[in-house]
Amino acid sequence: MLVNWFTGAGSRVQVRADRNILSRRQLLRRGGDAGVGAVVSAAVLSFHPEHVTNASDTARAGVSASDGRGPVFVDVRDHGAVGDGKTDDTAALQAALDAVGPGGGTVLIPAGRYGVSGTLLVRHHNVTVTGEGPGQRVGAAHGAEGTRLEAIGSLNDGPMLRVQSPDDRDPLHGVTLRDFALDGMGSAAGSGIHYRSYRGLIEHVYLYNFLGDGLLFQGYPHWDLYDTVVAFTQVSRCGGSGLYLGDGATDMHFTSCVVFDNQDNMQLVGGGSAQVTACHFYTAAGHNVFFNGAGSRSKFANCKIEGAGGNGVRIDSTAGAYSDILFTGCNFASSSRSAPNLYDHFAITGPEDVPVNRTVISGCSFSTKSGTPVARYFIGLGPSARQTTIVGNSFGPESHYGSGIIDDASPRSNPAVIRANGGYTGADAKHVRDTVRAALVAGPNVTITDNESEQTLTISSCPTVRSVKDDATLATGDGIVRVNTEFGSTVTVPAQSSVPIPVGSVIRVRRNGVGEVSLAGADGVTLNGPTDGIDRYRSYVLTKVFDDDWDVEA
Repeated sequence: MLVNWFTGAGSRVQVRADRNILSRRQLLRRGGDAGVGAVVSAAVLSFHPEHVTNASDTARAGVSASDGRGPVFVDVRDHGAVGDGKTDDTAALQAALDAVGPGGGTVLIPAGRYGVSGTLLVRHHNVTVTGEGPGQRVGAAHGAEGTRLEAIGSLNDGPMLRVQSPDDRDPLHGVTLRDFALDGMGSAAGSGIHYRSYRGLIEHVYLYNFLGDGLLFQGYPHWDLYDTVVAFTQVSRCGGSGLYLGDGATDMHFTSCVVFDNQDNMQLVGGGSAQVTACHFYTAAGHNVFFNGAGSRSKFANCKIEGAGGNGVRIDSTAGAYSDILFTGCNFASSSRSAPNLYDHFAITGPEDVPVNRTVISGCSFSTKSGTPVARYFIGLGPSARQTTIVGNSFGPESHYGSGIIDDASPRSNPAVIRANGGYTGADAKHVRDTVRAALVAGPNVTITDNESEQTLTISSCPTVRSVKDDATLATGDGIVRVNTEFGSTVTVPAQSSVPIPVGSVIRVRRNGVGEVSLAGADGVTLNGPTDGIDRYRSYVLTKVFDDDWDVEA
């Protein structure tokens, strides 16, 4: 590999190096004088990014891998890029990206405003594209410029930057993008970045003002974008989704990102198992986080989700089923900004026969900021919601919602577990109601009235009273049988096959008259206890313990 080092006096020292970096002493010997050696020794550090504090302080060197191997270091200015906010730098930027061969390497884009009129392509594995910080967008209050790529026109409806292998058969590996901004200028019709690399990194990159999506992630049917990390990145003011996860965008990690003012801030259409931590999603025109056909096994932790025109989070099963989505420690506020009392902070929607299984919402807070429209419900569970767990959350007061705290329309065959949520006693009341209803058997002594809309269960223990004067047989619905006879009567306990009195029923047979009252069991019926006489105004108490087995107390 030939390395051209330029001295401060303008002279050049050419060094041929193999894949192993030369020692400092070797470079000093070949440099010929102390000045050259100092430049060369500084340049060596550019091969080790951890030693470089400012990329533009490294030697401006043209580096090429003439033997087809790498990695190499390329400065876009050495390929003609100007970065003055006026020049179309597309060809120069692409030339610099192409100068990094199959072995990978680093492309430096120094601070400046670079005009881009077409799609830029990163085509090789292990390429790092780095700027000198994303700076501020055009028109922002502060003038920090940084490294900014600005769209010229529509970019022919393509993305500004595409990370994709030339044959488009497999994803690239290990592509890193860091420390620059992409500005669609409100005219770029496509996405900001179309990214197709696994085990890659997007770090400290800002994207805004694209008519399409900000960051579009797409894998391949046979190869996902697993272990790709997006960190400290901001996406805003895009006509599509800020973060769009397409097919194969699986096992990706998002941390400390800020995504705002997009149509939907994050949309999951393909892939799954997204790991999202400490991100801020706010003021989407649509939904802040939209599960639109994919996203099973995704986890959102310690995120701030607020100010959506629609839902804060919407999991819709119209395009497919889901399972095991977790939200923990997140803050929800001020959803339904487009119209008050229309959207929920967190909604599970879709047809009942396409389920959303085992969603967990735990340790989150739900509220509405002062002066903003109220959401309809904090959490809305539609008929597709199955086995949802809502535990340990905190809900704001009545003034923070329009219709209620939780709207639970999930099927009773797969009920939600709603427990220990601050500000919502109804959740614990519902748990008690469901538990009691499952334990009780409606019978002669128990009447159960269930009001689902108010989440109440009314249990009446007033028994039904029947009076007889002669011999009688117990019937379904009996609670107390009053026997008023002068000459004696027998009350018969029927077999289950003839009179199906529910197991657990308790029936009292009371002697009110002067005549004796005795009990008798029908064929096959066992009475465990006294049956042949009680004092006047006393009762037999019969408890059915099995189909034809009764306990009797006098």
